[in-house]
Amino acid sequence: MFSADITKDAQGYYLSIDKSFTDLAGIEEYHSDLKWQRMTLATGMGLTKAHQESILELEHKVLRDRQPISNMVRTSSRTGWLEAVTHRVPLKGGGFRSQSFVISPYQHYQGWPNLLNHNLELLELPTGGVLTRADLIMLHLFVQGLPRKMIAKGTHCSVKSVEKRLAKVKGVLLPDGKRSHSLAQILVERQLITFLLANSDWFSLQTTFTQHVAHTSR
Repeated sequence: MFSADITKDAQGYYLSIDKSFTDLAGIEEYHSDLKWQRMTLATGMGLTKAHQESILELEHKVLRDRQPISNMVRTSSRTGWLEAVTHRVPLKGGGFRSQSFVISPYQHYQGWPNLLNHNLELLELPTGGVLTRADLIMLHLFVQGLPRKMIAKGTHCSVKSVEKRLAKVKGVLLPDGKRSHSLAQILVERQLITFLLANSDWFSLQTTFTQHVAHTSR
């Protein structure tokens, strides 16, 4: 994880960029005399056109309304998947300063993402067992506390099939000879809850972009 600042003028051109961002984008360190255009950094990071347009729309609101706005994003970049929270605050005389907190989802969630085998679409457990992509998708719904009928609808199967798969998952997660617990308790003990809640399908991450009015200022 790292945090980095960016400052732009009233026309949306970069005034300063922390080196952490240019390193992430694999581009030269920024100096104010370079006068980069609006999306030079985002383009270097490999952000999609739609993502860049969302950023420009948000920045326009900050400049127009003179109100701090924050956003959260999960997106694919040149170096892989990233999650970031960015706070943008207008500056006196025009322009704004943004501060971003950037992480890789593979560095969090108790390390579970690092055990994903993307070729075989399996979560390889430390105990030697595996959970399939279908298992993880169903568990994502299960940990939200949804009734079996809704889980069945969300996974396009019968309630009986849901019960069968959840029982199989419980058997995989519960070591031999250990006293039986509920599946929910086992998931808590294995510290799997936040990992399962984070994505509906870890093998098909989707770009998300949400914004809200910030409640703090710098």
